Amino acid sequence: MKVPIDYIEGNVIVTSKKEMWAAYEMVGYSYDNKSKSKQIADFRRVTSFLSSLKTKVKIFILPRVYSFNDHFSQLKKNLSGPFAALAEVHANDTRDYLIDLLGKEGSEHSQYIFIKLGNKNDLLEATKNSVKKIKSFPQEIKEFFLDRKREIEEVAGFSGLEIYEHEMIKVQGNEREVFNQYKANTVNTGRSLRRLDEHEISWISQRPFWLGIGEPPTQSIFTKKQKKVVADRVVEDQLYFGSNKKKADISLTKKGKVIRPRKAEFIKLSSGLVEKQENRTLKLTQMVNGESVSSYCSYLTVSDIPDGYWVPGHEWLYYIQDIEFPVAVAIEIDPIDNEKSKTKVNNKELEIEEQGKMTSEAGKDFKSGLQDAFEGVKELERSLNDYHFPLLDVSITFELHAESEEKLKNYRTWLQSIYDRLDFKLVCPAGEQLSLMQHFFPGSERKVPKDYTFMMTPPELAAGMLGAQKRLGDNQGFFIGFTGNRNKPVFMDPSLAPQLDKSASGSFTGTLGGGKSYLANLIGGYLTPLYGGKSLIIDPKGDRTKWKKYFKEFEGQLEYVTLEDREEDYGKLDPFGFLPVEKAVEVAQNIVTYLASVRVEDDEYTALVEATEQLKHLENPSMYKLIEVLESLDDDDLKGLSIKLAKRCRAFAKAPYGKLLFYDGPLSTIKLEKQITILQVNNLKLPEQGKMRTDFDIKETLSVALMYPITAFAIAFSESEEFTVTILDEAWAFMTTQAGAELVTRLIRTGRSMFAAVYVISQNVKDLMAAKQNLGVKFIFRSNDIEEIHDILAFLDLEKTEENIEMIKNIETGAPLMQDMEGNIGIVKVDAVFEHVHQALMTTPTKKKDGDAA
Repeated sequence: MKVPIDYIEGNVIVTSKKEMWAAYEMVGYSYDNKSKSKQIADFRRVTSFLSSLKTKVKIFILPRVYSFNDHFSQLKKNLSGPFAALAEVHANDTRDYLIDLLGKEGSEHSQYIFIKLGNKNDLLEATKNSVKKIKSFPQEIKEFFLDRKREIEEVAGFSGLEIYEHEMIKVQGNEREVFNQYKANTVNTGRSLRRLDEHEISWISQRPFWLGIGEPPTQSIFTKKQKKVVADRVVEDQLYFGSNKKKADISLTKKGKVIRPRKAEFIKLSSGLVEKQENRTLKLTQMVNGESVSSYCSYLTVSDIPDGYWVPGHEWLYYIQDIEFPVAVAIEIDPIDNEKSKTKVNNKELEIEEQGKMTSEAGKDFKSGLQDAFEGVKELERSLNDYHFPLLDVSITFELHAESEEKLKNYRTWLQSIYDRLDFKLVCPAGEQLSLMQHFFPGSERKVPKDYTFMMTPPELAAGMLGAQKRLGDNQGFFIGFTGNRNKPVFMDPSLAPQLDKSASGSFTGTLGGGKSYLANLIGGYLTPLYGGKSLIIDPKGDRTKWKKYFKEFEGQLEYVTLEDREEDYGKLDPFGFLPVEKAVEVAQNIVTYLASVRVEDDEYTALVEATEQLKHLENPSMYKLIEVLESLDDDDLKGLSIKLAKRCRAFAKAPYGKLLFYDGPLSTIKLEKQITILQVNNLKLPEQGKMRTDFDIKETLSVALMYPITAFAIAFSESEEFTVTILDEAWAFMTTQAGAELVTRLIRTGRSMFAAVYVISQNVKDLMAAKQNLGVKFIFRSNDIEEIHDILAFLDLEKTEENIEMIKNIETGAPLMQDMEGNIGIVKVDAVFEHVHQALMTTPTKKKDGDAA
């Protein structure tokens, strides 16, 4: 059995029948959590897409089955930082945990479409007509006979496939037209088709031979998509031509450059043993690491479809993503235009009438089957006349695999019972297993009997909801929990978003006790540094004090920064202790102008600038030395003003917590190099939102001033080479101040360029509404307040339906609603896996044991 591919160039394949097909992924859209009207709108878009088909297409809905071994092996390849060895142990133990719960494999469905561009010889003729070159009559005669000779040799098998450069140029133009046409009529809601690369086409071609065995071997001759970057942005991928010498010989002839594919390289796509077994089963065998490994697969096809369809509620293709074992689907479509469709329907109507007439003449009643068929044809005729739909000649094949024949038999029975309830009849024909298997080969011919093909209108096929997907997370990072009825693992790599020109920042919102801090700490405070990043947690409640007790693995890299009115903390927030002088001067100016209520246009500001310029040239500059410089400024015009500023600063230096900024002694400053820094700011007294500045007491005024160096430290921390996460707990308190709001806004907006993220924890999404477009991931915890629920739905761009309102109300503790960076939405049941991690992250107050300190 051979995959019918003789050549691949970019996203175009050339088959052994000299047909050319273009390959794309249908980038899916979320379907759940929408109102009925929105789901019907999606259905209409799918109908429009199917109605626009002009040529044969093959659609594959494929579960990308991955082994947990492979996932975590890939994760371990990218480990870095001081905890790399510990991260490897964590990855291995998490892998074993998932295998014990779910088995060795997981899966995620993707949808692909192969669109027939035409036959190579047809394209050749079109190319000849477009070539603007004057030729002599003898030259035209010579090329005519050379072309015919070439065609005869190819048909007879005397020569291999030959593709001229000008033919490929024609294909390129033809593919571009097809791409633009179907992109405009895509099944997606606001997204698009994506061209596949050779590596992906290779995987799709090889996978039928590797079901249940493992990933097909990587074929080095097939290139991965090459990204083109312009002005720091990835531009739209294009069909490219640059033949690998190993996959084809390239020669120069009188007619130009010619590509001659190497057959031996493309035969490798079909490597593996396929054997027919009893019980409607195929046995697959591959050599893996020198050992023979086998699995079993079966193919089912649709033998009967329901008479009607309805949406929502009858999404018969969408359902396979919730089945507990991997199911793949191949759909072959040959569109027939409206006029030809009407002719076919009229002929069928006449055929049924003739059968009815013969039955009547024989003295028998008109059979119910004929009556049903006649009514179905009349209904089809009305659809064609009223809506001008084409007819789609469709066949649908389902693929199952398992490690044993007994399990495979159970899967078949289970799948058939599921579709019985949907009024679809699935059969597993023993004599057609090899033919049905070939339906999963790109570019293959349809080989099933007519009994298993159907004339469907676009709405009938659209009711299955092609393109709709159930996804959550990025499938590349560490494990954070489970989602869906199948308890699918959710993986997340926070550092991936900036690499894809997306925001890595996130929000965690909801009522008290829902698990906001727990999840933010798990992702940003534990897993990120463990796997090579850095974390800064600004802690206003002292909830992370117990981390040193539980996280022994972080010893030496876990830094607590307390802000007490005690000598060991004096000078900790002096910006000259942790920033370069130029940046420290800027922060110092902001602090003094705030404390002294100085405006930029005031003369005092001129005195401050003069003093900070002199401070730059001092050894070991500090905020306290700034006071001394202000007092000794020798400019007669500024001296009085500078002394006034100095007195103001000395007054604040004597106030509670003033020495955190102004300290005449060695600075005990914050360190930037630790992997995890917890900045405990629970002694700050930030003013309540809306309180007038004139009503601030001394501690509130100082607390706001301290936000300037805290903000500067957070930004400096984020400028590390490693991926960094800043966690802002109780963010609403910080955002009431100008400096705090600046911190949140700046980190959210610049995170992509800084390879950083900020995780904002707040009770209300209203605090973050202005920043929602710059938040890559959102976690919503339970809320019972109806106004807040409405805000949540607007925050997620979901409709205010009763179903969505009830969903938010019924969110369980520790199982928030997640919207990932691609906009997919679903519930994630958070799982820290390890008990000591769970205990460290718990913030729920518990009773103290006898003997515990009060």
